[in-house]
Amino acid sequence: MNRLTLLAVLFFPLILFGNANDSVLMQQFLEIQASHINANVPDSINFENYLKRDLNNYFKLKNNKEIEVTYDFLRKGPTQSGVSYPKYYLWVFVRNNNKIIEEGAVRIAAIEKIKFEITNYLSKEDIIKNEATVASIFPRLLIEDIIKRAKHK
Repeated sequence: MNRLTLLAVLFFPLILFGNANDSVLMQQFLEIQASHINANVPDSINFENYLKRDLNNYFKLKNNKEIEVTYDFLRKGPTQSGVSYPKYYLWVFVRNNNKIIEEGAVRIAAIEKIKFEITNYLSKEDIIKNEATVASIFPRLLIEDIIKRAKHK
């Protein structure tokens, strides 16, 4: 276990249950969080290229045909929870011959500055069939937007 992970494990309970005004603990926690983001999110010059590459590869394998993926961020910037990889939340449009063949919500992890891994994908149809699934994957503040996008025709 590296030093930052150890600090996160030790200080996270103190931050949650300790004195909310303890700025030293909070600062250390924020530094740990920032270090995970800096260690895993690709540099701005590569970010979009890597993201498009990995989204296109994922959906090309899933659909077994040539596709193009475009996306909208559901939240600006990465979400860092504990010591996991930073996550991004997107609404994706998958096209074949310029026609949308599917769309939905994606949770992706930035890994070691070189790639993104799709950890979860819910198609528009999956979201409409079972709205509760959205809450099990995506942050609470994004649920309403995701369901609204799924129901939009």
